[in-house]
Amino acid sequence: MSHTFQKIFTAEMVDIIVRHTNAKAISTYATYNEDNPDKKQLKWNNLTSQEFRAFLGVLIMSGANNSNTDHTTEMWRPNSYPLYRASFGLGRFWNILRFIRFDNAHTRADRLKEDKAAPIADIWTMLNANLSKMYKPDECLTVDEQLYPYRGRIRFTQYMPSKPAKYGIKVWWICDSKNAYPLRGLIYTGKSKDGREINQGERVVKELAAPYKGQRRIFLRQLSEELCMPHIQERSQNCQIMRHFSTKMAIESIYRLPIKSTQTSETNVPIKQLDSTGRIKVVGCCKMCLNGETRKRRKRRKSCVNCNEPVCDEYSITIHKCGNCRQL
Repeated sequence: MSHTFQKIFTAEMVDIIVRHTNAKAISTYATYNEDNPDKKQLKWNNLTSQEFRAFLGVLIMSGANNSNTDHTTEMWRPNSYPLYRASFGLGRFWNILRFIRFDNAHTRADRLKEDKAAPIADIWTMLNANLSKMYKPDECLTVDEQLYPYRGRIRFTQYMPSKPAKYGIKVWWICDSKNAYPLRGLIYTGKSKDGREINQGERVVKELAAPYKGQRRIFLRQLSEELCMPHIQERSQNCQIMRHFSTKMAIESIYRLPIKSTQTSETNVPIKQLDSTGRIKVVGCCKMCLNGETRKRRKRRKSCVNCNEPVCDEYSITIHKCGNCRQL
């Protein structure tokens, strides 16, 4: 199960958080030691990737036990859940909570001018990309809002009296309706520079659903083309079929390139001569009817593609061959 989680919360994301957390703690301790040379000098033990994953495990377990709103001193009591005390000392857990950072503090000021969520924007983007990449959703999706309880110092804290927490970070999610798997989240960072947004709900739903709109139709179209392609290839080799302009245009649109008509030695059809009305000249009487029992003299404009003898529709359907050549 942890391997699946690490596909979503990747080692690259862990490395970014660990690196910036250690940088923040080291700079804070160095400043304290310079300002207080007479006191005991503080030293930061670097946070490791393994320790940070354990930190995430404690946070997840606190949510599963409904103790995420409890004070940490209550969670670390001897009669509380043993995973907390087994993973961390209370002081170390406090220090990680204090110094945890998700971005480079030196470039944050410039990024905050464009994005209020700049301190977590990079990690949030990577998380969204991994969530959507690791799961193929069903055709039924759901869009709803969620309020993460949070009362820290951020620029986009939302007050929602209808929610149990009332204060926190508002996030819109699009999820699979069957198993509630989150596919993508959109953080609400407050009003834009242009003022109050009109039709915000419509805009959010369209933005979240855009990557998944029409995916089922695209799959069905690709499947139908793959099923029809062998038969289309066979039809494109038939010069009699390719003589029809609309059919030729349809086949060329499927191939997405023009097709040059090719004639083999077996289907070498001579150029037809036209009469004064623009129709194909009468080539003679159908030899099959003439040599039959009824000995009918039917004037025909068609001829057999093999022997070039006149033949009527009774003895030819699509490719014009007389009865003798058809038996060859």
